[in-house]
Amino acid sequence: MIYLENKIKIRAPLEEVVDWLSNLPQHYQAWHPKDHIGFKALKNEQELKEGSIAEAVERIGKFTLSFKFRVAGAESDKMGWRMNWQAIFPYSLMNLRGNFIAKEQNGITELTAIASYGWQIMLFERLLNWIIDLLFANREAVAKHMREEGEYLKAAIESPDKMKSKWEISAAKF
Repeated sequence: MIYLENKIKIRAPLEEVVDWLSNLPQHYQAWHPKDHIGFKALKNEQELKEGSIAEAVERIGKFTLSFKFRVAGAESDKMGWRMNWQAIFPYSLMNLRGNFIAKEQNGITELTAIASYGWQIMLFERLLNWIIDLLFANREAVAKHMREEGEYLKAAIESPDKMKSKWEISAAKF
C-alpha cells in the first residue's frame, strides 16, 4: 500500500477551511489551477457531504487521472473535522482513497491530506505497487501534487483577492 500525507497550517478558523473543502464543486480548479481540469458532483450537489458522489479530472505528473469517488464519511466534533473519500470502480480495485483531517488551535487550522492506493496482496504487493508507480502516477508526482494543493488552498483562504488574479491569468492561458 502506498501511503502519502501532507500537512499545512492555515491562518483561518476551522469553519472556513471546512466550508472551502466541502464546497469543492465551486473551488476545485482554483484549488490547483495548473493541474485540476474538471470536477462535477454527480448528484448536482453544491456541497459535499457523506454519501455524495463526484467525478474529478486532474493531472498528476504526466498522468491524467479521471475518477469517480464517494464521500464515505464526514464528521465534525469538538476536536475538529474529518472527511473520508473512496474511489469508485475501476480505481476502487487499486484501493484509491483519502482523508482530510482539520484541527484548529488559536485561530490556526492544521489540515492533513492523506492519500493511499495500491494492493495489500502478500507476495505480490511490492510488484503490483511498482507497476502502479511506473505506469500511472508515481509517488513523487502524487506527493508534489498534494503539497501544491496545500499551498494553493492556504493562499486561497488567507489571500483570496491575490489568488483570484492568479486564477484569472491562469485561465486566460487556456
